[in-house]
Amino acid sequence: MGIAAVYTNIYSRHNSKAQIEMLLDREDRCINIYEIKYYKSEFEITKSYETKLRAKIEVYQSDTKTNKNLFLTFITSKGLKENMYKTSLVENSITLDDLFTNL
Repeated sequence: MGIAAVYTNIYSRHNSKAQIEMLLDREDRCINIYEIKYYKSEFEITKSYETKLRAKIEVYQSDTKTNKNLFLTFITSKGLKENMYKTSLVENSITLDDLFTNL
Protein backbone atom coordinates (compact mmCIF):
# COMPACT_ATOMS: atom_id res chain seq x y z
CA MET A 1 0.00 0.00 0.00
CA GLY A 2 3.02 2.24 -0.12
CA ILE A 3 3.13 3.15 3.58
CA ALA A 4 5.79 0.76 4.89
CA ALA A 5 7.90 3.60 6.31
CA VAL A 6 4.99 5.28 8.12
CA TYR A 7 4.34 4.47 11.79
CA THR A 8 0.77 3.18 12.22
CA ASN A 9 -1.69 1.94 14.83
CA ILE A 10 -4.20 -0.71 13.81
CA TYR A 11 -7.57 -1.16 15.49
CA SER A 12 -11.29 -1.67 14.89
CA ARG A 13 -14.28 0.36 16.04
CA HIS A 14 -17.81 -0.76 16.87
CA ASN A 15 -20.75 1.17 18.23
CA SER A 16 -24.50 1.24 17.76
CA LYS A 17 -24.19 3.48 14.69
CA ALA A 18 -21.34 1.90 12.71
CA GLN A 19 -18.91 -0.99 12.59
CA ILE A 20 -15.47 -0.52 11.13
CA GLU A 21 -13.57 -3.77 10.63
CA MET A 22 -10.11 -2.22 10.62
CA LEU A 23 -8.57 1.23 10.91
CA LEU A 24 -5.00 2.09 10.09
CA ASP A 25 -4.23 5.32 11.96
CA ARG A 26 -1.06 6.66 10.35
CA GLU A 27 1.49 9.09 11.74
CA ASP A 28 1.29 11.07 8.48
CA ARG A 29 -2.14 12.43 9.57
CA CYS A 30 -4.12 9.95 7.48
CA ILE A 31 -6.47 7.15 8.46
CA ASN A 32 -7.35 4.24 6.23
CA ILE A 33 -10.83 2.90 7.00
CA TYR A 34 -10.96 -0.71 5.84
CA GLU A 35 -14.04 -2.46 4.59
CA ILE A 36 -13.43 -6.22 4.30
CA LYS A 37 -15.63 -8.38 2.05
CA TYR A 38 -15.38 -12.04 1.11
CA TYR A 39 -17.36 -13.03 -1.99
CA LYS A 40 -16.93 -15.67 -4.69
CA SER A 41 -16.78 -12.94 -7.35
CA GLU A 42 -16.02 -9.23 -7.52
CA PHE A 43 -17.84 -7.21 -4.88
CA GLU A 44 -20.11 -4.48 -6.25
CA ILE A 45 -20.79 -1.24 -4.42
CA THR A 46 -24.41 -0.27 -5.07
CA LYS A 47 -25.98 3.14 -4.56
CA SER A 48 -27.52 2.08 -1.24
CA TYR A 49 -24.27 0.53 -0.03
CA GLU A 50 -22.38 3.69 -1.00
CA THR A 51 -24.80 5.67 1.18
CA LYS A 52 -24.09 3.34 4.11
CA LEU A 53 -20.33 3.65 3.60
CA ARG A 54 -20.49 7.45 3.51
CA ALA A 55 -22.60 7.40 6.70
CA LYS A 56 -20.06 5.11 8.39
CA ILE A 57 -17.24 7.53 7.54
CA GLU A 58 -19.28 10.51 8.77
CA VAL A 59 -20.11 8.74 12.06
CA TYR A 60 -16.44 7.94 12.62
CA GLN A 61 -15.38 11.52 11.89
CA SER A 62 -18.10 12.95 14.10
CA ASP A 63 -17.50 10.56 17.02
CA THR A 64 -13.72 10.95 17.03
CA LYS A 65 -13.55 14.63 16.04
CA THR A 66 -10.54 13.73 13.91
CA ASN A 67 -9.14 16.23 11.46
CA LYS A 68 -7.00 13.62 9.72
CA ASN A 69 -7.56 12.70 6.08
CA LEU A 70 -9.82 9.65 5.84
CA PHE A 71 -9.38 7.12 3.04
CA LEU A 72 -11.72 4.20 2.38
CA THR A 73 -9.82 1.04 1.48
CA PHE A 74 -11.34 -2.31 0.54
CA ILE A 75 -9.89 -5.76 1.12
CA THR A 76 -11.81 -8.30 -0.95
CA SER A 77 -11.41 -11.87 -2.06
CA LYS A 78 -11.84 -11.18 -5.81
CA GLY A 79 -11.64 -7.38 -6.15
CA LEU A 80 -14.17 -4.62 -6.63
CA LYS A 81 -16.39 -4.27 -9.65
CA GLU A 82 -15.67 -1.05 -11.52
CA ASN A 83 -18.56 1.39 -11.35
CA MET A 84 -19.27 5.01 -10.47
CA TYR A 85 -19.69 4.25 -6.76
CA LYS A 86 -16.27 2.66 -6.50
CA THR A 87 -14.69 5.51 -8.44
CA SER A 88 -16.24 8.25 -6.28
CA LEU A 89 -15.58 6.68 -2.89
CA VAL A 90 -12.79 4.08 -2.73
CA GLU A 91 -9.21 5.28 -2.42
CA ASN A 92 -7.57 1.86 -2.66
CA SER A 93 -8.60 -1.75 -3.15
CA ILE A 94 -6.55 -4.87 -2.51
CA THR A 95 -7.34 -8.56 -2.80
CA LEU A 96 -6.38 -11.50 -0.65
CA ASP A 97 -3.94 -12.50 -3.40
CA ASP A 98 -2.24 -9.10 -3.06
CA LEU A 99 -1.82 -9.66 0.67
CA PHE A 100 -0.38 -13.15 0.37
CA THR A 101 1.82 -12.40 -2.66
CA ASN A 102 3.83 -9.88 -0.65
CA LEU A 103 4.62 -12.22 2.24
